Amino acid sequence: MRVRTALAVAALTGAALTGGPERATMRLRDALEEGGVFGSVFCSPATPRKRSLVRLSLHAGLTDGQVEQLVTVCHQVTAHASAASISQTRS
Repeated sequence: MRVRTALAVAALTGAALTGGPERATMRLRDALEEGGVFGSVFCSPATPRKRSLVRLSLHAGLTDGQVEQLVTVCHQVTAHASAASISQTRS
């Protein structure tokens, strides 16, 4: 409920999740979609080459369940990405 109220007050319409290089952003998109969260990918030339992103559209009409799903999926994707990053640095 707090998230939806904040969206209404701030008139926030979207959020950008920076994936980095284009391949990483495609993996981010795929992981989000596996969790039922769909966004638009922005790559070069619309963004700097190593700062591509997934943009999510947000609005105050989202239900509590939809907001909870979005937050949960983003946490899962972040945890998975962090674990993968740690594993790559140790190799």
